Amino acid sequence: MHTLSNVNGLQGQTATTGTTNNTGRPRVTSHPGAYALAPSGGGISSSIAPNNLQASTNTSNPLGRGDEQLLTIEAVPVVDEHRTEQEIENEVRQRIFNEAVQADAVIPVPMAPEDLETGTPADHSQDNRSKQQQDSTTRANRALWIGVAILLLIAVLAVALALGLSNRDSGNQTESQQQQQQRPTLVEGNSPSTLASANSANDTNTSSTSTVVVETQPDLSKPTLQRVKERGYVKCGIYVDQPGFGLLDPATGNYSGFNFQLCRAVAAAVFDGNGDRYQITTADTANRFQFIASGELDVISQSTTITMERDLADVSTKLGVSFSYPFYFSGMMFGGTRQDYVECADKLDPFHGVCRGLKVCVAIGTTQEAMIDELLPGPVAVRYANPRDAVVYMKDGRCNVVAAEPVLLNPSRVNNYLGLFHNQTFRLGNNTFSRDPLALFTRDGDVEWSDIVNSVMKILFTGEARNITKANVQEYNFDDAKVPIALQERIQNVISTVGNLGELYRAETAEALPRQGINTLNQDLDKGLMYSYPFGIPDRIQPEEIPRISETMSRIQEAGRLRCGITARQRGFAWRNNSTAGRWSGLHVEVCHGLTAALFAGDTSRIEFVTVGHSHRFQALKDGHVDVLAGEPISLTNEFFEPSTGMSYAFSMPYFYNNNHATDINTTQSMMALATNRTDEVWSSFAFWTINALIYAEENNITSSNAIEMPTVNLFGVAYVQALRDCISAVGNYGDLYEQTLGSIIPRSGGNLLNQRPFGSQQVAYPLF
Repeated sequence: MHTLSNVNGLQGQTATTGTTNNTGRPRVTSHPGAYALAPSGGGISSSIAPNNLQASTNTSNPLGRGDEQLLTIEAVPVVDEHRTEQEIENEVRQRIFNEAVQADAVIPVPMAPEDLETGTPADHSQDNRSKQQQDSTTRANRALWIGVAILLLIAVLAVALALGLSNRDSGNQTESQQQQQQRPTLVEGNSPSTLASANSANDTNTSSTSTVVVETQPDLSKPTLQRVKERGYVKCGIYVDQPGFGLLDPATGNYSGFNFQLCRAVAAAVFDGNGDRYQITTADTANRFQFIASGELDVISQSTTITMERDLADVSTKLGVSFSYPFYFSGMMFGGTRQDYVECADKLDPFHGVCRGLKVCVAIGTTQEAMIDELLPGPVAVRYANPRDAVVYMKDGRCNVVAAEPVLLNPSRVNNYLGLFHNQTFRLGNNTFSRDPLALFTRDGDVEWSDIVNSVMKILFTGEARNITKANVQEYNFDDAKVPIALQERIQNVISTVGNLGELYRAETAEALPRQGINTLNQDLDKGLMYSYPFGIPDRIQPEEIPRISETMSRIQEAGRLRCGITARQRGFAWRNNSTAGRWSGLHVEVCHGLTAALFAGDTSRIEFVTVGHSHRFQALKDGHVDVLAGEPISLTNEFFEPSTGMSYAFSMPYFYNNNHATDINTTQSMMALATNRTDEVWSSFAFWTINALIYAEENNITSSNAIEMPTVNLFGVAYVQALRDCISAVGNYGDLYEQTLGSIIPRSGGNLLNQRPFGSQQVAYPLF
């Protein structure tokens, strides 16, 4: 560990190399103005580059892309220990001081043999003084020569350091001149004046440097957004070995890829369009959830699958996370260099012939790990934590097939970047064994911050659909009367930094993995969009281990009924028929019945329908007059900047797409869902996964008669273990609901169909208002 003392205001600032502690988790360190951390020995490395500190370029510890050159405090490696000139000088000073003290020390006077009998020393003071003077002179001379030698060594090292820095600086001078802007200078402290200086420098753009705050220990009592603004940058975790998504170029020290750019997009959303206020950390599959739970990172921008289990209580932390809208849809496949073993895995055959030797590498803490345990039980799985370990394990024969997403199994990544084997081609199997909607995620319980991250993803897709580009976003003509100014500004900040989704994908990912099929934009909502997300293993942890209980669900149970808000009376959706004693019917009504059955062990009568006016519906939800709004149109305004209440709201996945109006992206009736109060995340998740269960049931041919085939769920507590079964048993699957309510009025088509293999376009753009 190297410590700087009073270097450009860095009092006692500490930077550590990329090591891990005894738990195997990377050690969190301080960081530079560019805020880039990269793996070194599997951990986190850190760099500090104050303005007056000469430093060397370290391509193993990069800042980012071409304009993000990394400077570190490490000396040029002329000696074995990478110490700074100041450290060497301090050591020399200490050695000289020690020699001087030793030379001036009082030497004990030994007794002469004749004095031992009496125990009293004879008077040899004159002889001893003479001897001490001689010894003192000898030691002083020796100390002098040692000091001279060390000073000469310092001079030689200084010259070598200067020459090394000169060579590096000259090689990087041209690139440095092309930097987009100067990174902020890192200082310690947490004072209002420090933060004000940072904001002033950033907002006015009158200075090439700005000030940020070192956060030594996350204060989880503060909201994440507050901590981000106080420290002056976003802490973002990515992979660094996925071409097109997250890649560190060891030759240049630059980052590239879709997920890296998403970190910049989040920073731009927070810091008024400044996408360069970020810190990159490499997080692997084994520690990413711990990083978020501890507050060490603000957001993970990796290929992480959305599951019900992770949403409520990830197995590694027993805490839930908040997922963004998916940036990519993937699925588990098998790949390897031996076609026979790939075929064995593809057929799920570890028994016949050569297949008995099948060994499948799978990453710890992934949905693929659970999938392999289910599909290929026994000693087939070979687990690893670091993505690069899969390559090492295959080279040394510990496994012969890898199970992962196509993003990770991209042959260009495995063959060209990781260099798996020379003269051998990496092959993919033909089958996809899972659904993996990949998303960014943040810490649960931090609504405002999670909303920012989620809105960034949805803005990118809406920008693509509306042709809002990096070039025209500042002049784009929003309907100011309907689109809140805050939303307009966020759209401008995000898209001016990274472009819209199409621009971003073409620039970063298309060459490595062309955009096709399920990941294309379903702009007209004219193809099947009913697609369920995986549950994970929702009964893995015990109900008593669940850390949070929903206040809304507790209140509903105490009241003995669910209050479902209906905002429009329309045949097929929500209609009160006087000929049937005023009973409600329609798709929105049946969805609420399904939610009621999940809450009350299959009893659909425990419900109260409340008619709310269109202009007061969100106020009714905010004030607790209703527990949920059914058939609520989803839009970026309604979700993140609802004007009548000034709040954000949570929406389930859409359960109806109106493709008749899809040509007008502003049509608020283009997609409908359940809406809940954003502040009760457990209740919002319950509503979300209930809708997901309706779609999952149809995909798997589960209906009222075989509802027992639905998974049990421990994630909401003991009372709700069979909630999904209760829902399907009471109302059937999504197809059943649609045919019973809308089938004769609006024949099922377009986005209301299932999206099944071969999967069609699943990405959608959300309306602005």
